[in-house]
Amino acid sequence: GVIVWAYNFAAEKISETTLEIYTYVGQKLYFLPLLLLGLIALAFIVWVIIKIIPEIKGSGIPYTEGVMRGQIKYRTIHVFVGTILNSFISFFAGLPLGGEGPSVQVGGVIGQGVDQVFEKVDPRAKAFNRLAITGGASAGLAVAFNAPLTGIIFALEEGHKRFSPSIFLTSASSVLFATLISRLLRLATTGTFSGYFMFKMVDLESIPLNNLWMLLILGILIGLAAALFSKIQVVTKVLLDKFKIPTLARLIVAFVLVGIIGVFLTDILGGGSGLIKKIAALDFTWQMLLLLLVIKLFLIAICSNSGTTGGLFVPMLAIGALFGGLFGHLFMAMGMEEVYYRTISMSAFMGGVVRAPLTAMVLIAEVTGSLMSGFFETGIVICLAYFTVELLDIQPLYDTLLEGTLYQLHKGQER
Repeated sequence: GVIVWAYNFAAEKISETTLEIYTYVGQKLYFLPLLLLGLIALAFIVWVIIKIIPEIKGSGIPYTEGVMRGQIKYRTIHVFVGTILNSFISFFAGLPLGGEGPSVQVGGVIGQGVDQVFEKVDPRAKAFNRLAITGGASAGLAVAFNAPLTGIIFALEEGHKRFSPSIFLTSASSVLFATLISRLLRLATTGTFSGYFMFKMVDLESIPLNNLWMLLILGILIGLAAALFSKIQVVTKVLLDKFKIPTLARLIVAFVLVGIIGVFLTDILGGGSGLIKKIAALDFTWQMLLLLLVIKLFLIAICSNSGTTGGLFVPMLAIGALFGGLFGHLFMAMGMEEVYYRTISMSAFMGGVVRAPLTAMVLIAEVTGSLMSGFFETGIVICLAYFTVELLDIQPLYDTLLEGTLYQLHKGQER
């Protein structure tokens, strides 16, 4: 609770500073070459760090899931320090990646560290190592989003993909205590229990039965969008590997691209929590939503496959919100409230990409503060999006990323 709260507090402040820097450079463009030189230097630092600690490349969640399932291992101190340092550099550079993936990894490392301390007292504690990592990882996600129920469901549905009383009790106890501590710290520093990602949506009335057909169309469209996002991620990685683009070159291209585009369009910077709030406030025309969507889709793919550290949870929600805003403009012209599609699309998009529909549904309910509003409608769209992606034979994104990690770790080895 203390460490992940402090991590997210610092990440938020870093992102605010980054926005100020980019805004200033946008007003005084003669500073752009200096900004780009600084970004190249940051890319080089990230490259050096991941050469020493390759485990911290990417989102953090797939690697942590592999550790929870006993497929790979952490180097506790290396991963803890490297994840925090590298992700802070990514946030300072303005890369479109989030802090929730690193929060999960930091939480998992803390869980392992605590278990290793107890092993000194009682060697039998080693048997609970994977459970301790699970508890820490789920607490990390819960604190990052200020969403305790999401953290518990994540451990079961996505982390282990099975239910057991030991997994449930471990994750629940870790999540509840961590969330309580983080909320008290947040209250002491900001005067509110609300998380940084929290945004309030208006309560939704049930959609009239004669308009339910729109939900069917929306579910299929979001499913296709989720499949497109997953394919772009995978194809980008395949192309970069096929042409054997060095990691340093990937990092420099990612950092410089973000620098050039971010100066002129600051809404593409960071994971996307601020962007989601703007979409919720109806701040964009459909033309601007489309422009932001195209840029974010490709920037996220380039940055997440560059080797730097940063999560995909919030970027996925931002992409879902952008699709939701576009579909909202379409459906609003057909007589339905646009507010449905900003919330529902985020849930359905995340559920389709990760293939964790319960986690997606509960997360959106918790961060919007509307636990039951639109629950039935959201469920319909998530199910349709889920089955659409399944019919297209698209693998869950985190499973694909974990398989890639395992392949790289064991490449050239014999069974």
